[in-house]
Amino acid sequence: MRRPIRPSLLRRIIASILLGVLYLDLILWWKALNPYDPSLERVQTSGILRVGMDPTYPPFATYAGDQIIGLDVDLAHEVAARIGVKVQIVSLGIDGLYDALQSDQVDVLISALMCDPYRLSQVIYTRPYYDAGQVIASLNPDLFTMRRLEGHTVAVEYGSLADELSRRWMRRLRLLDVSRFVTADEALQAALQGKVDAAISDQVTARLFMRGQSDALNLAPIAGQGQPYCAALRVGYLKLAKVINAVLEEIDADQTLAAIIKRWL
Repeated sequence: MRRPIRPSLLRRIIASILLGVLYLDLILWWKALNPYDPSLERVQTSGILRVGMDPTYPPFATYAGDQIIGLDVDLAHEVAARIGVKVQIVSLGIDGLYDALQSDQVDVLISALMCDPYRLSQVIYTRPYYDAGQVIASLNPDLFTMRRLEGHTVAVEYGSLADELSRRWMRRLRLLDVSRFVTADEALQAALQGKVDAAISDQVTARLFMRGQSDALNLAPIAGQGQPYCAALRVGYLKLAKVINAVLEEIDADQTLAAIIKRWL
């Protein structure tokens, strides 16, 4: 016959169970507030920052022989150097970038990526390092807003975001003539030659166009039409994201980022 459990012992058992449950709850609560984040430690221990990018988007990343070169490549090297590690560039297709990030093939994506709000449950985006948004290009620096373009002629690439924007402006202004061209380069050339008063284009195309010209168009970003490029990390990799953000802020402040952009654009 089993002995009955003494009330004092039963109370100690119940108290132990309750303490155990409370301890487990505390552990789970602590982990929820302080989730395990190996991101920075892994990079520092290995001495390598694995950076994924799509090498089919010059001047940000493209192959030159068997080497990947470009703005994003130089940025990746600078970020790694300031963290104190070496960089490993991982070539990926555009459709495989985020899969590689989630499967831990890379630590970070630096690949001319815009922040995608539909991915925010899985991805952390850093502060922007470049704005590829729409710009007004003109020989006349006074024509840098929608209102000042009233009564003037603007060139755009047919079917582009610039074309869509110009159609909206036509509905808001009393008079705006729009000339549509097959390519953005043709629209910019028309502005450079004075055939139109201004052109609208994305900033990357405009800057690449101007590199080959002896005369320079004045460029001004259009308010509300930004397309910021950010680096991307897995959700939970807060320590590495914080360090990379600090580096991006630092190289922006000391003009290193501007020098990298100028080298390629």
